[in-house]
Amino acid sequence: MNTASAPPAIHLSNRGEHIDPIIRDALVAYCIHRRKPGQFLVACLQNDFVQAATRADWSNRHQLHLIASWIFTYAPSSAWGDPMKVDMWLAGIGVPGFVEPGGESA
Repeated sequence: MNTASAPPAIHLSNRGEHIDPIIRDALVAYCIHRRKPGQFLVACLQNDFVQAATRADWSNRHQLHLIASWIFTYAPSSAWGDPMKVDMWLAGIGVPGFVEPGGESA
């Protein structure tokens, strides 16, 4: 009998503890449910940090490096990097990168 259990599902809501929870939740919703975030996060996801910096409020401007790190570390590579990738992800095209809590594939 195999006693090894399946690895636990990735709970993205527990990642990025140092990012504003509203921003983290928007990133998680984008990655798992393909929900379009606001213009600031869209600019981050498109790798357009000049636009992101100009759209950011004071708090997000100071967290920009943490947000970029979260995207690089946790977001599927097919979901960010340029405007076309973001548009395709939002349209439902691209390889899902996460397992939702409860084990359902995104």
